[in-house]
This record gives sequence, structure tokens and C-alpha cells, in this order.
Amino acid sequence: ECFARPVVEVFPALKESYLAVVKKPIALSDIASKIKRGFYRTARGWEMFGEDVHKMIRNCELFNKGRQPYHDYAQHMKQEFSDLCLDYGKFF
Repeated sequence: ECFARPVVEVFPALKESYLAVVKKPIALSDIASKIKRGFYRTARGWEMFGEDVHKMIRNCELFNKGRQPYHDYAQHMKQEFSDLCLDYGKFF
């Protein structure tokens, strides 16, 4: 749930403070939408996918500096994504 939907949808009260810190919000629902639209089916598709995932993680780390549990979720997601990339031979 943490990364599934945009923060401003899940926590509307945080919208102003979140958008003051995070300039380019993205959530898994946005990435899923891009997949469905074929956005990543280009020569740079895998790279753009990785950039979006990393942006989502960085946004979480930036907004939640040291705040638990969200900062831990970001760290876990970063490690899991790195492991998947290694498994499939993709690096970001």
C-alpha cells in the first residue's frame, strides 16, 4: 500500500507539504499505467522503467527522512529492486 497509490491520494492532508518537497511524484499505479500504455516499449524502455522506480524510492526517502516505517519501506524496496535487476542482468 505504501507505494501503490500517489501519496496525495492516500494522505490528502499532506498534499501541500509533500508537493513542496517532492517535485515529480510517482507511484506504482503510475508505473502500471505506463506499462499498460506501452510507454516502456522503446529502446530506452527498461532504463526509463528503472528511472521511475528509483524516482519513487527517492521521493519516499526525501519526504520521510528518518521517519519510520516509510523510510524503511523505501530501503527495502530499493534492495528488492536492485536484487531483481541483478537477477535479470539489468543495472541502474
